[in-house]
Amino acid sequence: MSTRVLVLLIVLLLFLTGCQTYSDQIESMPVSSAAVSSYDYRILGIINFDNVYGEGYSGLLRAAQEVYPGTTDVIDIVPSPDMGMLTGTAVQRITA
Repeated sequence: MSTRVLVLLIVLLLFLTGCQTYSDQIESMPVSSAAVSSYDYRILGIINFDNVYGEGYSGLLRAAQEVYPGTTDVIDIVPSPDMGMLTGTAVQRITA
């Protein structure tokens, strides 16, 4: 019984040490001063795309550009369980 407890404590200690090390690496990552904010984009609308031919993101972007002229990107893409339908949010980059 005491061997099991000792092994469990060692595994738990190693796990917590690994989590702390990973967390330190994230905090030390530099952040660009030219970071993009949500104010740089305008939401145009939601787009549904029939992905039966497997076009994926590029097909979804083309469909969004047809429905919402000025679309520069599609974000928050959610596939159906069988990948037959993609749903995303069409956005437009606002340039100053």
